[in-house]
Amino acid sequence: KPNQLPTLLIDTILEPGDFLFIPRGFIHQAETVPLHDNETGHSLHLTLSTAQNNAWADFIELLIPQAVGSAIASSQDMRSSLPFDY
Repeated sequence: KPNQLPTLLIDTILEPGDFLFIPRGFIHQAETVPLHDNETGHSLHLTLSTAQNNAWADFIELLIPQAVGSAIASSQDMRSSLPFDY
């Protein structure tokens, strides 16, 4: 929804052959603009990523199961039955 988007940083029209780099994680929206004869032009959006699975979320996703497994292995309380009224 437009009222939930962050502050607009750039609003520009790219010409054929232009290139715009948008850093990973930046919310963005692209649209084509009418050509001189009012027909809609074509656009190509290409995403190249060299940092696959290299975000904080990926790290935490790996870390949490290991931390829970370690807590279960080291604490008898973690392995005991839940109370009837949990």
